[in-house]
Amino acid sequence: MLKVSQRFLISCLGVFCLTSCAAAKEQALGIEESGNHAYIEGIELDYKNAFFDDFANGLDRKSWYICKSAWGKNNGGVLPDNVMYTDDGVLVLRGNGLHYSQGELHGIGDRKDGSNTGGVIISTFTVGPGHYEAKFKPLPRIGACTALWTYANKFIEDEDHSPNHEIDIEMPGGKNTSQKATFKCCLFTNWTKTKVYDSTDVILAQKTNNKVVDLNDGEYHVFGFDWYTNPTCVVYYIDGVITRISSSKTFCPTMTGRLWIGNWFPESFVGTANFETDYMLVDYVSYIPFKNQPYDAYVPDVTTEIARDNEYPTTPVTLPIVNKLSNGDFEYFDRLDVQKGYGWIFDTLNDETKPVNEVCYLEKGVGSLGTVGAVIKDGGLLMSEIDSIYEGMTYRLKYKAQSTSSNTIMSIEYLNAGETIISQKDYPITTTTLTEYTQEFTAPKGTNKIVINVYNNQGESQTTIVDDFVLNKV
Repeated sequence: MLKVSQRFLISCLGVFCLTSCAAAKEQALGIEESGNHAYIEGIELDYKNAFFDDFANGLDRKSWYICKSAWGKNNGGVLPDNVMYTDDGVLVLRGNGLHYSQGELHGIGDRKDGSNTGGVIISTFTVGPGHYEAKFKPLPRIGACTALWTYANKFIEDEDHSPNHEIDIEMPGGKNTSQKATFKCCLFTNWTKTKVYDSTDVILAQKTNNKVVDLNDGEYHVFGFDWYTNPTCVVYYIDGVITRISSSKTFCPTMTGRLWIGNWFPESFVGTANFETDYMLVDYVSYIPFKNQPYDAYVPDVTTEIARDNEYPTTPVTLPIVNKLSNGDFEYFDRLDVQKGYGWIFDTLNDETKPVNEVCYLEKGVGSLGTVGAVIKDGGLLMSEIDSIYEGMTYRLKYKAQSTSSNTIMSIEYLNAGETIISQKDYPITTTTLTEYTQEFTAPKGTNKIVINVYNNQGESQTTIVDDFVLNKV
């Protein structure tokens, strides 16, 4: 049945001690946004029926379904192949963006080529009012929605008014603030009907006194919410700081549902998935029911298709080191439409009159060990954009390059949220044989994304070859 670890109980007891502070709050509920996490006064926790999973033994079939379904438009659904675990107890949920080109996965939604596919697990048990918590690293790229949520839906003919009792923590946010997806924001939403919900897009630095700034900083963060029905209230928090309180009875769920966690690819509100592959990493998930909180007992059907037993992961994987540059080795050339780019843009400098395909293209045999490489001739320009790189983040870029001229440049442009270049650093390519270069950089203040460019600085009669680009977060 449900399981509780000693580690978890010690953690929960520490949180429970905060309840003594709640009575001192001036707000009616005894808690306040931007304050430390605390329970409403008088709340009792049902430890006997608590659930905790740190995935130390992989993914437990008795506790979790693996979702194998699609919803929304322009995505390939969520797949069992994207659900893995490591031997030290980390749940690994892979997400493949629009630049995915390995050809090993097949989507089950609108997209069949394996792109825009994520990984999601669903509790086999039902959940109700209580304390919810998960420690994880979000999938750190725009276009993929990392989420923790409860869900129960009773379909009726008037779909707009179907009971839809749901509580969501979703990232990246930005939908209602900057209008652009960003990991500087997080979206908190609770629903009671299909089109009846209360949603707030929170700028993290403002709510956490700069304790949490960027959710894709490479660190684990603790996300959670407390769901009350008496009084009606949903309290959201990140890393022990209350980030939002939704207290309207109209929007507060009362119906039991299931707990979901994972990443998927909605069509619009988290941006466009201009990346190849990245990962959401989950350390643990926990749930403690509240005592004496009324609810509507309901056991929702698992309306999505779920994985068969033989589709569950059985062997741990090594935690992958992610190349933030899509198709850095250019090897998709052999099997896919090269004109799509898959993360690379083939272009020309402003004064180049030759067609793009004559001055910037891929060619077999010129890359490392005779593989495919990119050729930039004369006024050709090779470009790649990488989103969600913010000020203070440090990266290491490796690549192989050669040029017939010392005037060839590999440059890194730093762009702000308005797509304006705020800084640029040039690195010359000076070798005439394919040589590995390494650059380490820290994004300056105001950075939102970077653009990597390779071009010949003086135009005519120059040829540059590059291959094996790898960009890792340090």
